[in-house]
Amino acid sequence: MEQTLRLAESLGCVHHVVPPAILSSKTDQSDLVHFTQLVVHWYFVLDFESTCDIKPKSDTKAEIIEFPVVVVRAETGQIIEEFHRYVRPTESPILSDFCKKLTGISQRTVDTSTDLRHVLKEFENWLKLKKKELNCAFKLDSPNAAVFVTWTDWDIRTCLWNECQRKQLSFPVDLLTRIDLKAVFKQWCAAGQIGPKQGFQGCLQDALNAAGLTFRGRPHSGIADARNTAALLNRIILS
Repeated sequence: MEQTLRLAESLGCVHHVVPPAILSSKTDQSDLVHFTQLVVHWYFVLDFESTCDIKPKSDTKAEIIEFPVVVVRAETGQIIEEFHRYVRPTESPILSDFCKKLTGISQRTVDTSTDLRHVLKEFENWLKLKKKELNCAFKLDSPNAAVFVTWTDWDIRTCLWNECQRKQLSFPVDLLTRIDLKAVFKQWCAAGQIGPKQGFQGCLQDALNAAGLTFRGRPHSGIADARNTAALLNRIILS
C-alpha cells in the first residue's frame, strides 16, 4: 500500500488540495505535499453520475444525480460497505433522453430523490460514523489513514466542487485527500508494470481489460463504476 501511495504522490496523483477560495494564511503549505510517510488502510472509492446531454447548451452545468462510495479494506481489497444515493437535480430537473440511456437512471428515480444539500448531509453523517467505526482519518499523520479514490479527478475537483460553489453548499473537506487512479494507471502502463507500455488513453473499461479484469455491471452506473474502480485499485496494489 505504501508503494502505491508513494508512486501516486511522486506523480502528482495524490491531492490534498485547498482551493484558492478557501485557502487561508493559517494553512500549512507543507501539509499539502508530505504524503511519503502515509500508510493507507482504507480506500473510499467514489464515482458520480451527473446530468448530461449529447449536445448540451452552453449555459448548462453538470449536476450530480448519483452519489456512490464503496469502502475498501487495503489489506484485502475487499469492499466492506457502500454508501449509495440518487440525487434530484434542481437546476436542470428534467433528464435528457441521452442521460437516461447512458446512466440507466430514470426521471422517476431522481424525482423521488432528495437534492444535493440533503444527500451531502447524509453522506457526511455516514462518513463521520465510518471514521468512528474504522478509527480512521483523512489526515496525513493518521496511523490509520484513509483516502478517497476516483477514476480521473473530475468527480471531486470539477463536478462536486463547482456544484457546491453554485449552490452555496459546504464542501466536505475529507474529499480533499484523494488519488486520481487513472493518472496512477497511466504511469504503471508506461513503466511496464501493467497494461500497454505505449501509454494508456482509454476509459475505465479499457483499463480493466488491460489489467486482465472484466467490467461487472452496467457501464455508467455510478455504483458499478465505483465497484469496478475498486477492483482495478486492488489489481494495481497486488501487482
